Amino acid sequence: MDVIKGDMRTGADAFGRPGEIVSALLHAAMFVRLRLGEFLEHYELTEGRYSVLTALDKAGASGLSQSEVADQLMQSESNISTLVERLQRDGLVNRRWSDTDRRKRVLLLTADGQQLLHRVEVARDRWAESLLSRMTPEIRQGLTLGLCQLSAKAGSLQASDLETGNHAENAVSEVESVWPVHPNSPHFALEQMLSTLGISGRLVEDEQ
Repeated sequence: MDVIKGDMRTGADAFGRPGEIVSALLHAAMFVRLRLGEFLEHYELTEGRYSVLTALDKAGASGLSQSEVADQLMQSESNISTLVERLQRDGLVNRRWSDTDRRKRVLLLTADGQQLLHRVEVARDRWAESLLSRMTPEIRQGLTLGLCQLSAKAGSLQASDLETGNHAENAVSEVESVWPVHPNSPHFALEQMLSTLGISGRLVEDEQ
């Protein structure tokens, strides 16, 4: 919290400086990811395994190929393979031929995988609610909208835009197409913070 305390000593205007905002986000994300890792440890999961289970759950009965999981999580297939092997050993994921394309093998949640993910999601709602408990609905809504705008902007930027400032006028309009705003969801703002600041960037670090 030294970064934030330092800002307070320099006056309220410090919170409006772009560099200070990014620093505060990174500082918060570091602690959120630490606490998230501790939470998932109770279920013998990591961020990476949890992300794979969530992607497969959203895919439903059609499943996903390993390359499709890699694309969704922005990881290499070799990284995803490491995670999938562990999930298969634990009986949470299995692999079979696709019902719609017999040339493709897909990954699906097992019954145990579905049950575990449901337990984690229920507990995570409570965990996220406790994390955001001191924020009023107005603050949560503002945080969510701000994070969505940041994600939309970051996702649309090219390297050259960082120098020229192009596309600034598009950031707000892109929000609706990226994520709808659901301020009443106890962990929506948390999800956007983690997504914006790269929750998928270190998915396999703890598997190696």
